[in-house]
Amino acid sequence: MNREEKFLKLKEKSKEKFISIGKIMSPYFNDHINLNGDGFHHLSYGKNRTSRTLDEKFLKFLSLDYMYEILEESATIQEYREILLNNKIVKYYGMIAINKNLKRKTRVIVRQIGNGTPHFWSVMPYSKVKNGMQKLSLDDIEE
Repeated sequence: MNREEKFLKLKEKSKEKFISIGKIMSPYFNDHINLNGDGFHHLSYGKNRTSRTLDEKFLKFLSLDYMYEILEESATIQEYREILLNNKIVKYYGMIAINKNLKRKTRVIVRQIGNGTPHFWSVMPYSKVKNGMQKLSLDDIEE
């Protein structure tokens, strides 16, 4: 099985779980966060709806399992941003947590359009970019 086929298998398995869960109760919002097609689509397509690289897609889909845990347990946000889009305020909430087993930091983004229900928007390993490379380990954490 080649790399593309492995990714498509991962994506299909992830989609089945994503759809079956449908929504997650969030202690931060004291409300459900919807798992909808917009967020799932955003995992494969970035800004301006351009396709992400295969490596980026793998990182996002492999991080998806941690997203459920983070949304269910996070009672705080670490990042917040607001933009005006089509005369509506769009809010982005960032939740960051360390997976206890893998000791991997993961960031989950929840988006809310106007006063609508918050919905999952994105997930990614949380790391700093250094010299153009994304660092995915916890070495030199003090930096």
